[in-house]
Amino acid sequence: MKIPNPLKLNNALGNPLDLLKLLRKKVVFRLALLVVVIVLTVVLIFAQTVAWQTNVVHTGGLMFTADTWNFSVDGSLISTATPAAPGDTKVIDLKISNDSDNLAAASVKVLKDSIKDNMRNRIFFYVDTTAVRNDETVDRIYINSKNSYTYTLFPYNTLELKENTTTAPLIKWEWTYDNLGYYVYGKKSDNKIAVEEYLRPIEYDFDFTRTTFKSNGKLDTIDGEITATQFLKEFSETDGYEGTIDINNTTSDGYYTVSFNDETGYGVFAYLCTRDEIETGNLNDTELGNDTDQIGEAKLQIVGQNCRTDGVLVTDETTFKEALSTPGLNMVTLAQDINLSSTVKVSDSSQAVIDLAGHKITSTAADTFTVNDGGSLMLVGGEVDSNGKNGVSVVAGNVTLKDVTLTNVYEGIVVRDDKSAIDGDSVISISNCTINAAEDGLLIHGNGAASKKNATFVIDNSTIIGEKYSGIICNGGNYGVDITLTNSTVKGYYTAIYFPPQSSTLTVKESTLEGYTGMAIKGGTVDIVDSTITGTGEFDGLPEVSALGKSGWTDTGDGLYLEANYITAKTKITISGDKTKIKGTQENTLAVRKYPEDETQAEIEILGGSFSSDVSKFVKLGYTQDDSTGEFVVKKAD
Repeated sequence: MKIPNPLKLNNALGNPLDLLKLLRKKVVFRLALLVVVIVLTVVLIFAQTVAWQTNVVHTGGLMFTADTWNFSVDGSLISTATPAAPGDTKVIDLKISNDSDNLAAASVKVLKDSIKDNMRNRIFFYVDTTAVRNDETVDRIYINSKNSYTYTLFPYNTLELKENTTTAPLIKWEWTYDNLGYYVYGKKSDNKIAVEEYLRPIEYDFDFTRTTFKSNGKLDTIDGEITATQFLKEFSETDGYEGTIDINNTTSDGYYTVSFNDETGYGVFAYLCTRDEIETGNLNDTELGNDTDQIGEAKLQIVGQNCRTDGVLVTDETTFKEALSTPGLNMVTLAQDINLSSTVKVSDSSQAVIDLAGHKITSTAADTFTVNDGGSLMLVGGEVDSNGKNGVSVVAGNVTLKDVTLTNVYEGIVVRDDKSAIDGDSVISISNCTINAAEDGLLIHGNGAASKKNATFVIDNSTIIGEKYSGIICNGGNYGVDITLTNSTVKGYYTAIYFPPQSSTLTVKESTLEGYTGMAIKGGTVDIVDSTITGTGEFDGLPEVSALGKSGWTDTGDGLYLEANYITAKTKITISGDKTKIKGTQENTLAVRKYPEDETQAEIEILGGSFSSDVSKFVKLGYTQDDSTGEFVVKKAD
C-alpha cells in the first residue's frame, strides 16, 4: 500500500463557503407566481440588418443559431415563455457559430422596451464573469441597450452558451427580489431625471428588522450601523463606472450622479428606493401572481462581425514575439515550425490568438506559456513541445486549446488561482486535444474561500495522460473548481483523476478513465454518466482510519475509491447510465469502495451501470442489482 504525496498537496480547508441566505417570503411568492412568465425573443443583426425569418442566418461568413432555447420549431424562430418568480436567476441557453475562416466577434445586448413599465427596474440581464471596467473589478457585466458583452469565436467554431458545456461566461437574467435601488441612463432636466434605461440593480443585505429608514422613508442604515452614505460610496467603487458617487449631490427626485455629460445632458444616475417603494414593489409581485398576463418581452440582440481577416504571419521567435507585443487582441499565424527560448506571457486582460496552422512550437523555457490576471490565450491547430518543462501555466487566466497536441511536457496545464493577485478564477477550455505529460496532464489549484466563483474547466473529445502521476489532479485546500469532462480519455499512473476539493463539481460523461486506482475522490459533488472507469493496480490493504484525512490518497487499485472522512463538508458521488462500466481488475479490488464505510457526510448513489463487484450497498432506492450474467448490473426496478 502506498499513499502518494510527491506534490505535498495542501490539506488546509480554510473557512467553508458561506451558505446561501434564505430569501424571506420566497416560498410564498413562488407558489403565487407560477403563472407569471417572461417572454424572451432573439434579434439577429448582421451589418445592421435584422433577420427574423429563420433561426439560422448566414451573413459575412457568420452564422448564429437560436437553438437549445426552446426557439427552434421546424427551423423557425419563435418566442417562448419562461416561468419566473422574484429572486429567480436563470441561464439563457444560446448557440453561436462562426462559419467562416476568420476570427469573429458576437456582441450581445438586451432590449427591454416591451417589458411592462413596473418591471423594467426589476428584470436585469448580465454576463456571469469577473472583469475590470474603468479600473474597477466587477463580478458580473450587466447588459442592456447601452452596454454589451462581446464573445470572440474561432474560425468554424461553435460557442454553446449553456451550463456545464462551456467555459465562456454565461448570459443570465434575474428578477430582483426586493427592489432596493438601481442605476439608470437618462437625461437631466430641471434637476430631475427622465429615465430611458434601467442599467443594473443596487442590492444590499436588506432586512426589515435591521435596515433603518428616516422619517421621510429614505434609507438611513443598511444594518443599523453602515449608513446609506457609506454604502453608496463603497458600492460606486466597484460598479465599473467612472468616478465616485457624490452623496451630497442629488436631484430633486432623489437621483445621485454617477457620471454626467454637461453638453448632452445625459448620464448615469443611481437611485435608492424608499421603504414605501420597497413594500409597494413586494405587493406588486404578489398581485402579479393573480394575473395571467405576461410581464413583457425582452429581446436579445446579437451583432456579428469579422474581427480580422488573418493573423500576423511569423517565421521565427523574433517576429512571433513582436506580433504579440502590442496591446489588445493579437493574432499570430505560424508560417513554419519555430523555436522559443523564453516564455510567452499573456496578462492584464490582453488577448493572444495563436494559429499554429499545423506547425510546431518547440520551447526551452520553464513555461512555454503563462497566462495571468485576466489574460486570454487561444491556441489552435498544431503541436507544442515544451522540452520536458511545463506547457501552460495559468493564474486567473482564460485559456482555450483546440486541435492542439502538448507533448514532451512535465506538467501539461498548471492552474494556480490561489496565487492570484486579483482573486480571479481561471477559465479553461480543451477541445479535440492531446496532452501527454510526464507528471500530470492538468494540475489544478482553485481559489478556495478567496473567491465567490469557481475555476471552470470544460474538456471535450480530448486525451489527457499523466505518465508518472495523474491525468487530472486537484488540490483539497485550494478548492473551488468545476470540471466537465465529455467524450474524453484520461489516464494516470496512480489515478486518472484525483478530486479532493469541497465546494466543487466534477462531471464525467461518455469518457474512459484508467489508473492504478481509476478515480480517487475525497470531496465535492461528482456525477458519472455512461463512462468506463478501470483500476489496474493491486490491493494492498487499507490503512488505519487515523492515518487518513491527509494529503494524497490510498492506492487501493479500485475502479472508484472514495476516502470518506477527508472533510466535514458533504461529498456526493452519483453514478448512472446503462453504458457505465466500473471495475477493479486485480484480486480483492472493488469496482466502487467507500472507506470508512460509516461516514455519513460522504455518500455514493448508483442508478445504473455494470460493475466488477457487488455495489448493492450504494444502489438508490427504486433501483435493483442483477448479478445473473457474472457482472453486477444496476437498473431501475420494474
